[in-house]
Amino acid sequence: MSENAILLSGIFCFALALAGMVLTVLEFRRMGTSSSVKPEREHLRSTTTRTAFRT
Repeated sequence: MSENAILLSGIFCFALALAGMVLTVLEFRRMGTSSSVKPEREHLRSTTTRTAFRT
């Protein structure tokens, strides 16, 4: 392989690694916000269904 091809493949792999890191950070942030909101929604659903069965 020529030096130019090695350089371009190295830049490509580096760009993919950076994109993977950014997407991983975004996914963990999304998981963190959705996990804190999810129990409230389940709690609200459980209380509304309980009141519906009580009446």
